[in-house]
Amino acid sequence: KQKGKEVAAKLTILENKHERTLAAFKDEQDKHDKMVEELEDLKSQKQEHAEAVHLLAREKNLMELQLTDAEAMEKSLEQLRKEAEELREENRQLRSRAFNAGSVKVSVKMRAGASRALLEDKARLEQQLAELRETLKEEEAMLLEVMGGEANGIRHLEESIARGQERKRKLQEEIKELRERLSEFVGQKQSQHMADEARAMLSEQELELGGVHSVHKLTRQLRRLRKENAEEVRELLKHQQELHIQELLLREAKGLEEETE
Repeated sequence: KQKGKEVAAKLTILENKHERTLAAFKDEQDKHDKMVEELEDLKSQKQEHAEAVHLLAREKNLMELQLTDAEAMEKSLEQLRKEAEELREENRQLRSRAFNAGSVKVSVKMRAGASRALLEDKARLEQQLAELRETLKEEEAMLLEVMGGEANGIRHLEESIARGQERKRKLQEEIKELRERLSEFVGQKQSQHMADEARAMLSEQELELGGVHSVHKLTRQLRRLRKENAEEVRELLKHQQELHIQELLLREAKGLEEETE
């Protein structure tokens, strides 16, 4: 009996222990199942996170590409703006050159006739200048003849002075006409100095040739004539310089016309 009680007691203890073990095992099993479930949830979250990260990375790369393309397009657009502005400027310059070229052509054509006339006047005045210089030489020679006692020296000197006076009058008219034509050609008012001198010369009293009876009086008259002729020579040289300037301007205008063609 005693042994039976002991066995029963041990059996009860074992049963209780078994029940506790089963309960503990079930508890552990529940914990394990819960952990497995949580692990699966974590795996799902990890997968979703990885997919989200991958998607964000793709979107980032796409945005970077779009940004790069936008910057490239902006640079290209800016370059196109510059090229368009350069083309507009070039077009404006071409139109301006065409207009200027047309103006130059018209101006050159308008001045062509006037320039030819001026060149002819220049040649004529140069010839008259040479004749005037030759007259001065003749007058000096005749003065030497008079002072040397030649019988016909006075008559020759009188004729030479008369020719010089007539030539001076014609030369004054030529210079006055050339001054007026030069004023019209350059389009501006010229100095009236030459015209005043011409009027002053014309208003002077003529040499009284009939009353010449002495070498001293002839010498004074000759000096006066030489002084007047020297003034005419200076005026002719001045006009030569002006004509030379006009020739240079016409050549430059002609060269510009050839370039524009």
